Amino acid sequence: VNLPKGNSLYDFDVFVEMIFFSETGEETHVFKTEIVKDSTNPTWNYEASVPLNPILSGPDERFITFRVVQWDGINDRTLLGEAKLSFSNVLVEHAARKKHTLALTQSTKKNEGSLIVDTAIESEVLKFLQYLRVQKPKSISIDSAKSLAEYVPCSPSKLSTSDLPVWMVTEFFAQNCYKSEYEHSEDWEDLAIRLISQCHPLKDSVIQNNHRNKAKIFVEASIVHWFQNYKNKE
Repeated sequence: VNLPKGNSLYDFDVFVEMIFFSETGEETHVFKTEIVKDSTNPTWNYEASVPLNPILSGPDERFITFRVVQWDGINDRTLLGEAKLSFSNVLVEHAARKKHTLALTQSTKKNEGSLIVDTAIESEVLKFLQYLRVQKPKSISIDSAKSLAEYVPCSPSKLSTSDLPVWMVTEFFAQNCYKSEYEHSEDWEDLAIRLISQCHPLKDSVIQNNHRNKAKIFVEASIVHWFQNYKNKE
């Protein structure tokens, strides 16, 4: 919107590049829109999918870079402006669409127009959570439990700090944690503690109102959560 003047020698033909960076700073995904000719208020309506993998890195540390470029039709490029969109802004509301208005800047200039980007999240984990809520199965597999323990703590705070993690541990994890005859019981306990401790500390009432074995998980998870927070403040 209201793009700045570029190279006056050429027609005002512009496109957008979307660059996704790895943790090491390398460009891992590069997308390019079609060229819109002779417009300072172009509309691209371009769709692209990029992975938002919280296991690779926390969402607050990752971003997508957008570059608006003028093209001369042969090989000359003029950068009109650049904007960054962090994963944390995308993940404000889980499983929701959001419109972002990004200010374009150059290294020596500001207020170089803006770029409007629509985002939507597609997540198999979120679909699985919906299945658990609606269908309420009697049990889940340990592989499903591992996925939940890995992804839910990195999800938007609206999800991770809700009652959902406690509900999942109570309904699906705890029943497998203290079966001496079950070879994976310790794995289930570790996953339960990891899920709860990384989401949020528990209130006393949550611990007191549950069976002794379940309460044990919550107490241990709270200790782990406290220790991690205390350690991070040192």
